[in-house]
Amino acid sequence: MSQSAPTLTFESLRAARGALGSMELFGGIRVYESVHCVKREQVRFPRSKKKRIRAKWAKRERNYKYTPMAYRGPENSIYCHPSIAARLRASLPPNSVLDRTTQETNERK
Repeated sequence: MSQSAPTLTFESLRAARGALGSMELFGGIRVYESVHCVKREQVRFPRSKKKRIRAKWAKRERNYKYTPMAYRGPENSIYCHPSIAARLRASLPPNSVLDRTTQETNERK
């Protein structure tokens, strides 16, 4: 039995909104950043095919790799890792106007 990343549901994403980092609007789509938006996948496996050995390897953290992910959320929103949000911001043309709410949020900081 291997451990996998927990499945995200709309209800869990909606409940986590308060704990998330910054929020921006890109063309009417809300982008929420969270360092917890990662995918955990096992990258090292034992040569042995025995169930007991595979279970031991599944418990070891060094056999896993975490990769940043983005998820489509409810109500026209995206939940993503900060590194993905930075790439999204970099892909915008220079001097582009995002949305008023984003500018107001940046001014408050």
